[in-house]
Amino acid sequence: MYDLISRVLFRIKHALIRLSDRFNRFAMYRVSRNEARNLRKRLIQIRGQKIVDRTLKAKIKQYSRETFGSAAYWPWLALYTEMRGEVIEGWIPDDVYRFEILPKLNPEKFTSLSDAKTIDHKLFPGRTIEPHLIRLKGEYVDRSGKNIEENQVREYLAGLDRELVIKPDNGRQGNGILFLHSNDICTDAFPVESDLVFQEVVRQHKSLSEVYPHSVNTFRVTTHLEEGGKVYVRFINLRFGTAGKRVDNTSCGGVWVHIKMDGGIIKKGFDDFGVEIGVHHPDTGYRFSDLRVPFIADIISLCKETHKSFPYVGLIGWDVYVNEIGIPVIVEWNAKNPWFWEVEALFGPLFSTDDLQ
Repeated sequence: MYDLISRVLFRIKHALIRLSDRFNRFAMYRVSRNEARNLRKRLIQIRGQKIVDRTLKAKIKQYSRETFGSAAYWPWLALYTEMRGEVIEGWIPDDVYRFEILPKLNPEKFTSLSDAKTIDHKLFPGRTIEPHLIRLKGEYVDRSGKNIEENQVREYLAGLDRELVIKPDNGRQGNGILFLHSNDICTDAFPVESDLVFQEVVRQHKSLSEVYPHSVNTFRVTTHLEEGGKVYVRFINLRFGTAGKRVDNTSCGGVWVHIKMDGGIIKKGFDDFGVEIGVHHPDTGYRFSDLRVPFIADIISLCKETHKSFPYVGLIGWDVYVNEIGIPVIVEWNAKNPWFWEVEALFGPLFSTDDLQ
């Protein structure tokens, strides 16, 4: 009798787990698709016109059913169509990318490492910005890996006499970044629970400063490690700050341009929503198409080789700056949810479904 009850309880438990998994999956997709609907409404309001009518919507649903097994995948494809002005076969809806492709290519136990900025220089030695200091669990560690007391930290910072950028672990899209002169840093002011990395404020290549001088303007390079160990670059974008801001993140008002694999610039710039902002930088008036990036081959090589050194995930978005003498350096990397849908809509398909098996 006891064994029978145990078996029944075991089956009930696992049935509830399966039911919970299905509900969570349904909730994730619903939130994502509502996001696509809202973004599409916003885009229509901005442009004052709608591309997707009933006929086109029916076509998108049919394509979703034939390609992905359900018409329910239509919302992201409808948004892409509004952005692009036409339906492109081969597009991957963002919900497919985020919930079906990424979990297979990028196991969660490895993706979390891309949040830990304090270990980037250990994971990718010689390819990232070397920190002056890091703070882990309230303890300070210098460049040599030696723990130092807080009074020594103050002395060290005072001796630097230069501006530093201080970044928190798990900080995203420029959030939590501080620019402070080393003489003005008060270690008591930092949240006790935050792990931090203290880096030099770097100087970028003159050609990039001419477009916008107040931020370090970074290249976003997305690499894909396929079976057999070959790495492909799927797209390259270049981001610029605006309005005097010192970060180039599009969520903070930055703009971006799309870069061809040969270094050529797509002449139009875009905002964080993928809406065209014109052919000039809005602050400096610099014409995007006048920019030359002769170091693009070095950027591609850096990202490919660095991805090969970390083969635990299939897709990585790298943020790369180019220093004053034209050498690319990794600023940070993202394996949790690399930039996708805006670029897929405007310049995709970035992948074939066979690429992502």
